[in-house]
Amino acid sequence: MFNRSESEIAVAKRLVQSVTTAPTLAQSLPLGFNLDALHLQVGTLNLLESRHCSYVIALKANQKQLYQRTQRLVQQQAPLAQASHRETQRGRQTQRSIGVYPFYDNLPKRWA
Repeated sequence: MFNRSESEIAVAKRLVQSVTTAPTLAQSLPLGFNLDALHLQVGTLNLLESRHCSYVIALKANQKQLYQRTQRLVQQQAPLAQASHRETQRGRQTQRSIGVYPFYDNLPKRWA
């Protein structure tokens, strides 16, 4: 983002709208977006769904209820697929893990 006069959320929504309405691109490719936790908002999800986009959005603990429900899901079911990666950079060890789980039917209506 070149200037701070507009929020990152608004810029991302505008990007989704622009890309999904570009005639050649929108009709020729399946579109997918990978967004950070800032974009885990009902309005953004509604936009992505209405444009028939695939998406992955990070979830952090500051989305308390959704995070707690997701944690319960992870504890109760085995993932369909999973991967883990460890690395050390500048003396700091980092481990990243991802799990793919089936759709959770008991999500609050605004998140389903």
